[in-house]
Amino acid sequence: MHTSVMVDIGSHGQYARDHGGICAARGGIFAPGRMNLENKRFTKNDSGFLCANCGREVPPLRYTSRNHCPWCLCSLHLDVNPGDRAADCGGIMDPVTAEPDPKRGFILTHKCRKCGAIRRNKAAEDDDRNAIIRLTAMH
Repeated sequence: MHTSVMVDIGSHGQYARDHGGICAARGGIFAPGRMNLENKRFTKNDSGFLCANCGREVPPLRYTSRNHCPWCLCSLHLDVNPGDRAADCGGIMDPVTAEPDPKRGFILTHKCRKCGAIRRNKAAEDDDRNAIIRLTAMH
């Protein structure tokens, strides 16, 4: 099932629905399930939490928003866009792969146990490097 999302297209103050519509003001095409990178939203949300998978207390990251547990690398399916807490699922997201990126460090891919959604996120500086290395073998 596809959900329509209102997308702010910038200074023109116009909106386009994210279901294959065309935005003439920017000349962009909004494909289902995708947002134009120019309009991608990030909400800083760097609060600590208790990991739903391993139960450890996870401190705030301080330099950006914390997305996952630094020990077991699990996350929760809470966001539609980073930090917005707009997803209805709430399922535990397991790390399934890690890929090295020369500019961004390691990129973790998570899969939701509840709905199967796939999300990618940059590894944090304090993440368990041994767990990340094990995940690179899964790639």
